[in-house]
Formats: sequence, structure tokens, C-alpha cells
Amino acid sequence: MSYQYYYYYYYYYFYYYYFYYYYYYYYYYYYYYYYYYYYYFYYYYYHHHNHHHYYYYYNYYYYLVHQYLLSMETIMRTLPEYGSNPRLADNILYTTATMN
Repeated sequence: MSYQYYYYYYYYYFYYYYFYYYYYYYYYYYYYYYYYYYYYFYYYYYHHHNHHHYYYYYNYYYYLVHQYLLSMETIMRTLPEYGSNPRLADNILYTTATMN
């Protein structure tokens, strides 16, 4: 059998040529790299603290860990009170609506 037309398959090389080399590498690597460390040490370098107030002795990382531990402790303490659902706001609304 002989065909009248010969069809070429178009190779879709967008993600190999443009995405992984321009959009992914130069945007998602450099952009978030610099901005991450800027906000990482923002309060450590650019905030003046009164000596009566609590401030972060090492850097902002330890404060984030402390906040995470406090939030986890709060969630674990409220589990027996509000149930195993982590959406505490819905449970609080449910309890306040059903208490009266």
C-alpha cells in the first residue's frame, strides 16, 4: 500500500528545553534560595529589641521550633477535649452550639 501523505510526528520538547533549564532552575532555585534566607534571618538582623522583651537568642530557626512544639502541645492537650479531629475551630463551634 502506498500513502499519499507522509506525516511527521512533532516532538514536544518544551519541558526539556525550557521548563527544566529556565523556569525550574533559574526561578525555583535562585528565587526561593535567596528569599528563604532573607526571611530566615530577618528578625535576627533587622529588628531592634527592648531588653525587657523576649528575643531570639540564636536565630529565627529556634523560635520556629519553639512555636511548632507549643502548637503540637496545644493540639495534643485539646485532643481529649475536642476529639481527634485536628480542625479545632469546627469542633469548638460544635461544642459551643451544643452546650446551650
